[in-house]
Amino acid sequence: MPVFSHFANKVKSKFREKISSVVQSGEDDENEREEEYLAEGHRFDSFAPIRQEAMVKYFIDGHDYCWAVSEAIESAQEVIYIEDWWLSPELYLRRPPAKYPEYRIDQLLKRKAEQGVMIYIVVYKEVELALTLDSAHTKKALQDMHENIVGKLLFFQRHPDHAVGGTFFWSHHEKFVVVDNRIAFLGGIDLCYGRWDTHAHRLADFNTADPSMEIYPGQDYSDARLRDFEQVKEWDMRLIDKTVIPRMPWHDISLCMLGQPVLDVARHFCDRWNFVKQSKSLDKQKAPFLKPPLGGYSSYQSFKIPLESRLLRSYHFEHQTSGIHGSCKVQVLRSSAEWSSGVPLEHSIQNAYIEVIRQAQHYVYIENQFFITATEKGDEDIVKNQIGAAIVDRIIKAHQDQEKFKVFVLIPLMPAFPAELSTKDAATARLIMYYQYISICSGQKSIMEKLKSAGIEPDEYIRFYSLRSYDRINRPTMEETLARDAGFTPHKAGRPLLDNEQEERPVPPAGFVMPGQRKSYQSVASDTIAPDAMSNHRHSVLDEPWVNDGAMQTPRDEAAEKQEVSDYVTEELYIHAKLLIADDRVVIMGSANLNDRSQCGDRDSEIAMITEDKDMIPSRMNGEPYQASRFAATLRRQLWKEHLGLIDEEEIDVVTDAMLPLPVPQLDFTQTKEDHWVMDPLDDDTLIRWNNTAATNTKAFREVFHCVPDDTIVSWSEYHKFYPDPEKINLGHVHDPNMPVHEVRQHLDTVRGHLVEFPTKFLSFEDLQGEAIPFVGGAMQDLLIKPLAAKSLGPLSSNVIRQQQPQQQHNYSSTRPVVTESSMLDSYPRPNLQPTLQSSPGLYSLRSIQSCFNCSGPHSTDFCPC
Repeated sequence: MPVFSHFANKVKSKFREKISSVVQSGEDDENEREEEYLAEGHRFDSFAPIRQEAMVKYFIDGHDYCWAVSEAIESAQEVIYIEDWWLSPELYLRRPPAKYPEYRIDQLLKRKAEQGVMIYIVVYKEVELALTLDSAHTKKALQDMHENIVGKLLFFQRHPDHAVGGTFFWSHHEKFVVVDNRIAFLGGIDLCYGRWDTHAHRLADFNTADPSMEIYPGQDYSDARLRDFEQVKEWDMRLIDKTVIPRMPWHDISLCMLGQPVLDVARHFCDRWNFVKQSKSLDKQKAPFLKPPLGGYSSYQSFKIPLESRLLRSYHFEHQTSGIHGSCKVQVLRSSAEWSSGVPLEHSIQNAYIEVIRQAQHYVYIENQFFITATEKGDEDIVKNQIGAAIVDRIIKAHQDQEKFKVFVLIPLMPAFPAELSTKDAATARLIMYYQYISICSGQKSIMEKLKSAGIEPDEYIRFYSLRSYDRINRPTMEETLARDAGFTPHKAGRPLLDNEQEERPVPPAGFVMPGQRKSYQSVASDTIAPDAMSNHRHSVLDEPWVNDGAMQTPRDEAAEKQEVSDYVTEELYIHAKLLIADDRVVIMGSANLNDRSQCGDRDSEIAMITEDKDMIPSRMNGEPYQASRFAATLRRQLWKEHLGLIDEEEIDVVTDAMLPLPVPQLDFTQTKEDHWVMDPLDDDTLIRWNNTAATNTKAFREVFHCVPDDTIVSWSEYHKFYPDPEKINLGHVHDPNMPVHEVRQHLDTVRGHLVEFPTKFLSFEDLQGEAIPFVGGAMQDLLIKPLAAKSLGPLSSNVIRQQQPQQQHNYSSTRPVVTESSMLDSYPRPNLQPTLQSSPGLYSLRSIQSCFNCSGPHSTDFCPC
């Protein structure tokens, strides 16, 4: 059947082209108009024009986004495009997995292919020595789904190849999906392990007594600070002990669109597909070229598709963007270049960031996985992107004009690498932290020091924040659940329990158990207490049963006390979003991190979209009436309410409008009291709530867990006294096993949401980059480029100690930073990248050291971190 569907699709495509040419004869040619429009110069030097009347909808966190993507793919009639940095075929888009096995990605795509839908997939082909993505497995797993699918209905390409002359450490970092040239999704959420999460960001699994209702199966339950993904083809392998170790929660954002911007996302996919086809698959007859839905092939690409291929080996799928009358003015942006798409250098995402920041009137709100940027533009500077300079300039202008202006920046507390921070294995993590600190607060060229030199108190205008979550792993129940699932008999006091001795516990329904549903199950402890920090604190951790509480007993002896305390856990809530909101009017959202890799255009490839909603809603700004754009204002408010713990946890599989793609509109919360509490981002009461919540949460986590990074820790000696010994205390657990339960609960009862302060003074007396110089040479050097004059090896910046030590004086302008091969990982767009390159002394021996054309460091240009 798939063969006949494939043939029908091919005939239908060619037939439609012929009929279209006849129908449009004598009329304005839509293709010609589009081609002319595309040929014009566009704002931000983007390949894409401004599009009007689009519909746009945001999705906060993976729970809502993955369900919406599954709905869109399920509705596909003709074609699906998927581009991803990492695509996990075994990822469940709907949870719990046991309830929705047909919505595992491979099964969903197989079903659509069998229905005759054409599927085109491009994924990043990783450097296997450095990354564990295993894109080869992704390709094989999807191509093995059905013998009649591959080369007929499903086409798959990986890029780039890592041969001589190729690029080695720049990646395809986009994450987007196009269905039927009708609807498109883009943003920060990869369709891969570790991304699916809810607004409560639970750290524990199993929210029912039924082991089949596991929420995070196999490698999807992960904590990148303890163990990286590995052997990902073994998707059901449990990497960490979920009875002890918390998962790393994941905060992310994506969007979907209807209308004309879909044309530009589809064109970007066709550009990439055709470039990869031309450069490495020209001899593969089965893989066709793809003609963009409107406007013809892109004229700006550096190659021409042969006429024979255009006529005989190309597909064209009509668009379905007509008749959409939304309220949004949008423009698709990208970072792209010759190596990634065969196009002239484009960094329209950076251009848009800079322009929006400079034009902002009231505030700029940023969420990003990284914050590595420059405040000056000089040949000697390693970091090149000028977003930091735009922030400094705008704040200085606000200060001079005596305007109330705020910049809010949310970034992860620390890079998610599987190594304890003080160890040698954490060198790469420390290097990322170093670059972020010299961007934010350390050194004469940091944002804060630039402002101080202008006579400005930075805290009055810009502050940095992070996210953290807590939970309780109900270890006794989880161990019993896993034992039952494995076929073992429950034990107590060292002996197996007889059937009549086994306590009957009520079984909650499938999915998450909501706080309001717990009354009927109060005889047993909940499997998670993360929602206690949400719902405007309607549920208190003080009221939670202990983990050993049963229907007939509530032990409070020493053993019960130790068991209860040992089950409380914390972990940083990893921020993976790539978002900027300004003035409740403008939104930039996409895949681009705030670093050179994503922003410069000639490095990682990225996609984003700027949205300005013309649907204005009454609001307030700095205490005055204000007309805000619905899309920007409601997105910012929803994020703030989540971070402040003012929203309810959603039930896992009760479908709401927030989980459905367009044309289902965004849920409207503008009339709720919680929405009014965060309506005005410049109101003093709002700012007090925001900053006090961050400070209170930070203090509570410090008291209970001694978690790092922390502003009270400025040296390694203080670090080792403060941070729990990993040999004695499991990752994320209460720092003192003898702390009374009531003390733990009292501290955690003050936590609201997940917002915490980002520590700018952490290890400020230490040289974080001093040992973060893994070297690469030898055989790999010989493969990369011709030997150039060797340069002396040195520390990254002449042993720069952060400026909190006043006795240290440094001449930053005269010290030329030196970077080595593996330090390119400083801003690599993957939170859990192991510093693999440090552990291969045979391959990466110190031999000839090359010179970088970017920064003159002793490494090849392909390895440059900047």
